[in-house]
Amino acid sequence: DHAGDMNKLLSIAHPNIGIITNIGISHYEFFKDVEAIEAEKGKMAKALKSNEILIVNSDNQKAYNQKNTSSAKVFSYGLKNSADVKAEVKDTDLQFPFGTTLIFTTASKNILAKINCIGEPHYYAVTAGVAVGEVLNIEADLIVKGLSDYKPSPGRLSIISGIKHSTIIDDSYNASPDSMRQAIQLFDRLEAPIKIAVLGTMRELGALTESSHKEIGEYIASIKPNYLITVAEGGKIISDSAILAGMSSGAVMHFNTSDEAKKTVQDLIEPEALILVKGSQNTVRLEKVVKEIMAEPMRASELLVRQYGDWLK
Repeated sequence: DHAGDMNKLLSIAHPNIGIITNIGISHYEFFKDVEAIEAEKGKMAKALKSNEILIVNSDNQKAYNQKNTSSAKVFSYGLKNSADVKAEVKDTDLQFPFGTTLIFTTASKNILAKINCIGEPHYYAVTAGVAVGEVLNIEADLIVKGLSDYKPSPGRLSIISGIKHSTIIDDSYNASPDSMRQAIQLFDRLEAPIKIAVLGTMRELGALTESSHKEIGEYIASIKPNYLITVAEGGKIISDSAILAGMSSGAVMHFNTSDEAKKTVQDLIEPEALILVKGSQNTVRLEKVVKEIMAEPMRASELLVRQYGDWLK
């Protein structure tokens, strides 16, 4: 997340296989421009030797561009553009506990597999995994078995049961403009009698802070949730922008902290509601809201992020 980080990491552990999943504007605060972020992440591609492997996401142009900077053998993966490993969504189960059947097409085989989650970020993650399996000549049945065991990490588009038979999209681990949009897209796709978006500050955006939060406010307003709850200073920009974009001011509420917001979110939940919780870590800590509204708070240490050590103090 800072210039020079990749040099240090490469000096600790030089990879035989390097994967570049995405290059966006995360951590923009610590770089002079987007090109500097691309250059930093691209150092791994340049470090790989001719007998090593670079795997790149063909649907993210900046990641895909790194194939031109590396002497390694390059494999690509993706869902939209042509790629050495291409994934296609065959079927999606949009009822709890949710799941997706995907078809992966490689040069040597077609693989039909089901994963126990939904959402494009997960599809890209498992497709990158299949690309590694292809590179290592792993048998298809072992790949299918591995994919069946895949589950979201806590706070990363993890869908859990909430109070009053509600459903929570828990994406509280962290947030950037790209991941915020992906979470909102999934939130929009799922049907529910009432939808509540709980959005917090996206940190480390530097000069792009205000414009990025305004864009998210406009975007969330365009999908017309029943309620928008925002948290922390960036959240205020989101809520103000959403109101300017057409959301009723009565449906938008802002709080300075997650502790202040969680009881209001709980009170707004009706049977079968869908709640999206998404924001950066550090002081925003939206997992506190999730803990307040989850159906099984005794499982918080298993299902939520930052349930240990100093985070709990």
